[in-house]
Amino acid sequence: MHKVLVGQASESEVAELERWLSLDPANATEFEELKLLYWDSWKADKSNDGTSDSSWTKIENAIHRIQARKKYFSYLKVAAVATGIYAIMALGYVVTSSGTNNPLGKVRGDLLTHTVHYKDTPIGKVMTTIQENCDLKIMLASTELAECKFTGSFKGGTSIREVIETVAKAKDLKVNYTAEQTVVLSGSHCKM
Repeated sequence: MHKVLVGQASESEVAELERWLSLDPANATEFEELKLLYWDSWKADKSNDGTSDSSWTKIENAIHRIQARKKYFSYLKVAAVATGIYAIMALGYVVTSSGTNNPLGKVRGDLLTHTVHYKDTPIGKVMTTIQENCDLKIMLASTELAECKFTGSFKGGTSIREVIETVAKAKDLKVNYTAEQTVVLSGSHCKM
């Protein structure tokens, strides 16, 4: 490396250094650090005012710059790893929390992602769960309708609107969609 830096290396020595540099990025980093030290010491010798303290101070400054650069890149690596871990944890939370304790199950867009079962579940609870998992606002025309019980199953891939309409049909309810993404279920009574 020294011969390359001072310009006295043969072609084979230059080729050997280049091969070594290509083996590992750490080798290239080490060579760059040595090159920096070499040039700083060379500058120190050229501008030497007759004291070795001046030269040594310049070399020490170069060493400190190298160490600071290493520390900076080490902080960047730690920050990148921490950011990656945080992103994985956040994604894990989103994936595992959607549908947890949710009788409707997970919803992808306007579709159920897996089969759900209801057994004597109040329609008010079924509709509240649906509303929490889609962009529709679901209203019941009376509190009596909220207490009607529903038993049934829906396969994954079923649309949310189909779930609403099936529940309404099973209980002789009317479904009215408004332009504001609101669904109103109404009926004079609820079939038990």
